[in-house]
Amino acid sequence: MLSNINNIITKQIYTSKNFQDLAEHFVKNTGTVLLLSGGDHKNARYNILTTEPWLILSSKGSDIFITDHGETAELKGNPFDTLQEITTKYREMYRKIFTNVENPNLIPISTGLFGYLSYDMKDSIEFISRTTVDDLNLPDLYMTIPGLILVEDRFTGKIYSQIIELDNPKSKQLKYYLELIAAAEKAPIIKHNFTISKDGFESNFNRDEYKESISDIINYIKDGDIYQVNMSQRFTADIDGDPYALFKELFTENPAAFFSYLNCGDHQIVSTSPERFILHEGKRVEAKPIKGTRPRGKTLEEDNNLKAELQKSRKDDAELSMIVDLLRNDIGKVCKGGSVKVLKHKSLETYKNVFHLVSTIEGVLEDDKDSIDLLKATFPGGSITGCPKIRSMEIIDEKEPYRRHIYTGSIGYIGFNNRMDFSIVIRTATLTGGKVFFSVGGGIVFDSDPTDEFDETLHKAESLMKVMNRHKENYKSEAQDNVAKIFPHETYCWSNGKFLREKDSWISGMSKGYQYGKGVFETLKVEKGKIEYLEEHLKRLKEGCNFILGKELPELDWKGIAKLLINKNGLKDTSAVMKIIISEGQNGLFGDSNIIVSCRKYNKRPAIEKKGKLTLGIYPHRRMSFLADYKTMNYLFYLKAGEWAKENGFDEAVILNADGSVSETNTGNLLIIRDKSVIIPESVHSLPGIMERKVVVEFKQKGFIILKKKVKPQELSNAEIILVTNSLIGSVRGEYLDTFLHPSI
Repeated sequence: MLSNINNIITKQIYTSKNFQDLAEHFVKNTGTVLLLSGGDHKNARYNILTTEPWLILSSKGSDIFITDHGETAELKGNPFDTLQEITTKYREMYRKIFTNVENPNLIPISTGLFGYLSYDMKDSIEFISRTTVDDLNLPDLYMTIPGLILVEDRFTGKIYSQIIELDNPKSKQLKYYLELIAAAEKAPIIKHNFTISKDGFESNFNRDEYKESISDIINYIKDGDIYQVNMSQRFTADIDGDPYALFKELFTENPAAFFSYLNCGDHQIVSTSPERFILHEGKRVEAKPIKGTRPRGKTLEEDNNLKAELQKSRKDDAELSMIVDLLRNDIGKVCKGGSVKVLKHKSLETYKNVFHLVSTIEGVLEDDKDSIDLLKATFPGGSITGCPKIRSMEIIDEKEPYRRHIYTGSIGYIGFNNRMDFSIVIRTATLTGGKVFFSVGGGIVFDSDPTDEFDETLHKAESLMKVMNRHKENYKSEAQDNVAKIFPHETYCWSNGKFLREKDSWISGMSKGYQYGKGVFETLKVEKGKIEYLEEHLKRLKEGCNFILGKELPELDWKGIAKLLINKNGLKDTSAVMKIIISEGQNGLFGDSNIIVSCRKYNKRPAIEKKGKLTLGIYPHRRMSFLADYKTMNYLFYLKAGEWAKENGFDEAVILNADGSVSETNTGNLLIIRDKSVIIPESVHSLPGIMERKVVVEFKQKGFIILKKKVKPQELSNAEIILVTNSLIGSVRGEYLDTFLHPSI
């Protein structure tokens, strides 16, 4: 049961502080959202701060979480539906209560939902094949309803407060909020700082990889798949200090219309976006896509030349025209027929550091549609996906390794007064776990040049990167220590003859080491640079290589490799763990093998540290057999059975249960046909086959009796028909030839 809004009290407040200094008193609080306007453009009129949230809405996939005054309800469903339910409830409530606002038109919003929709909310609108890694594991949606809102009208200089009164006994009262505002006015301004590691930023692409992806996209365009795709790369660095200090410095450096700061608890977002995504006022709808960017010149002549170059650019004109058509179509889904118009096309907007080409599209919302219908029709913005949108998003997922999260999503608010305003999230950094992440990209069209596109992303990254690069420092971050398991420090390994960063080491997905776990390993203790029992470990490793891989242990200076690796990772003066892994690969070194040596710092197990012992319990599963319930990566047992079959002149090996009864073969399920019956061998542990079930249904429809019972190996000789089934071969007859049963059967 959500709290009800009883009243909204609006007052003008007076302060000697500028708005961002006043906001600094609040931004340390989880759920605070700051929307700061910069520059002198028409859409940069208001500064808005929301804080003291009494409701927080977040989602991850179909998991939805609503926290009202500290009590959380977990739901399953589409987060857009939940947004619609909440906004409908409070929009009706807003209409019924008449606030004591002197003039409601003085401020754009007095209550609503504030926060972000990540780009990954696209999956709640369209089904897009998910081929990117969610390495940040942050919410898809994060929005709050605040108890206190401060709004500054930059045109008049006046600041208003909105205080929300609720029917919940846990809610804070008017006196509390007034004291909070007074404390913010009196609080001293403390200079905070931040630092990034001396290594600076690293991209998830190198130049050649990015250019290759651009070339692939151009081929998609040539093949007629798409007209345009927005391709991006992501930069990452270690960071420590105050995220709001970064926000303030960026705002001073290059103020833009849609600056945003969000404190979401375990992550903060700093956005310097210049681009509006969608505005909804009453029934009026507006979108202002940006396509085409040039830097400002160092001289007046250079400035004018760059401006002219942008205005004459055929590529930028094509990009903007395509996106305008896409947005007209998206907006038209929920607007009245004939109301969608392009008011301005290719307007040049001038900012402190760049020129942009901007178009303005307007429409009139249908009477039975609301803000959420408009969001679902237009999200994510076409200017940062491509055209056509769905296929472009599929290609983005194919080419970019990580999920975008906030990048190219939206930040803003959904007002309960029928006003909604969201920005397109570009030039935006996310800070979490001692790391800072930001992405930059560009629209790829038919005549894009891969080298130019890569260089353009670097130029776009400059506005964020140059500010943060001023703060390089060699430091130790407490935040990074707390999330070492999520974001490990840079470590090196030895991989197939090379010392590499661990994240640059790889094995082929087609290797048997990856697909079946066909490999051996040893784990060794290293104490202050000395490897303990190295010869004994190597002896066991040699025996494993002979049996599992059928190969000799490679002749290498294992001791020398280990010593160099320990030194490279700075572990020579401490306790460390070293692991040697040898697995079967695909065109790998040492006779098609992958060899990796890794090491890390050794930490004693907490139980040993505290009690000096480990308590033990009986495990209910018997070794190996329970894995047959699943298609695990460890299919080594079945691989070895198949190798045995081949060595002994068979095509398939029959797998037996622990009690000696028949289970399956090394690649499929078995069905035994006898006396108008289909017998499915009964096993304590085995994976039911998809094809097996389909074949059984066909036999049942033909009048066969279906039996599931234990089958002894000898019964295979008496079967009329034996069928082997799997999804690849379908259903194939088997012939039982094994007449020399093992003595133990």
